[in-house]
Amino acid sequence: MTVEVNTIDQSIDTIKTISRQKQGDILSLNDRLPANEHEHHTAFIQIRVPQQQLDPTLEALSQLGEVQQRSLTAEDVSAQLVDHQARLRNLRKTETTLLEIMDRSGGVADVLKVAQELSNIRNSIEQIDAQLQALQNRVAYSTININLEERSPASR
Repeated sequence: MTVEVNTIDQSIDTIKTISRQKQGDILSLNDRLPANEHEHHTAFIQIRVPQQQLDPTLEALSQLGEVQQRSLTAEDVSAQLVDHQARLRNLRKTETTLLEIMDRSGGVADVLKVAQELSNIRNSIEQIDAQLQALQNRVAYSTININLEERSPASR
């Protein structure tokens, strides 16, 4: 969303307060001062709030000033979640099978081969588990990008 505001600094403080009140986080902040008298003070802030706080947060942010532009996009990650969960289940089954084989193996060479494969499987489990957690985090939180543009003193 792009909002035209009276003062950037005050609006940044207000956004920080709104973010805290809605159990959110500031992900990034880029405050750009004008290089000359023809430019305006601008800022870009990216915040993240719990999904259930999205609408109240957007409503509060729209009170900062005159909303110039707003867009809302959603990404369906349910297929990715299901895929990652299935892959994780299969890898855990393979891990269990390898542990059983390792218990039955007699020779050192066989044990080393199974141990190496077990290590590879466990690395894959860790990677997919991390990806799954990241996806679940994306589902639980909404990211809001806010562009602030300061009004010229004449139009305040």
